[in-house]
Amino acid sequence: MQEEKLEDAAVESFDAAEQAFAFDGSGASQSPIRLPSETFDLHVSKDLHVFALIFDRSQPLCIFFEAGERGVAPPGQTFSLKYGINAVIILSRDQDWFQYKDVEEAVAKVAALVSAFPRSVVCGGSQAGFASLIFSRGLSVDAVVAYSPQSGMGPSAPVGERRWGDSWARIRSSPGFLRNDMAAGLTTSGDVIVTYDPLDLDKLHIRDLEKIRRWQVSVSRRRCFSMCSLVTSTWRVSVVISEPRAEP
Repeated sequence: MQEEKLEDAAVESFDAAEQAFAFDGSGASQSPIRLPSETFDLHVSKDLHVFALIFDRSQPLCIFFEAGERGVAPPGQTFSLKYGINAVIILSRDQDWFQYKDVEEAVAKVAALVSAFPRSVVCGGSQAGFASLIFSRGLSVDAVVAYSPQSGMGPSAPVGERRWGDSWARIRSSPGFLRNDMAAGLTTSGDVIVTYDPLDLDKLHIRDLEKIRRWQVSVSRRRCFSMCSLVTSTWRVSVVISEPRAEP
């Protein structure tokens, strides 16, 4: 029953998200924002900015990995302020797959905050989806929502992956592949929802990820992704995981 509810939450959100969560051209919400009761930085460095928007500590916490994009508000932040959802934003300065020397320190600070909430879910898309999976065990979250994630970079990427060669060569040069062992970082207890395009090279990564553990829920949709649908899915999943689990 829990798995069916999670799958329904994911499918409904990807079908209806564009109507439920609208952005204008700048990435900002078209609706008035809500004011959180707490706002604070958890970690600030030249590579990472991690901050929290807290409305109600008795409600679930949504953690958003987001790769930096100048001039665009992080969608997780916009979503949190629009709907009054507890959020932590882990924002990187560039498209670096979160391979920064201080990322473990930043994740540890978020993990310390997770324990203050009844349930938690982490999400991300593409390289941020990779991060949401590989750091999920360290974060001790109840669920992961990842769209089109990678299973590994460079030498850990599946045979046939031809994208991002230049980016991975740059990362290999500096700072190096600091966190690239998915089996060591993927949660072994939390629910995992992975959405991907089965006609894309994404499927190669999904194949390798499924060798590590079976997804409790796996949803496939062709060319359906937007950050809007990802964050909406995360919120709906956070609601589901907050419901009491039925006794086996």
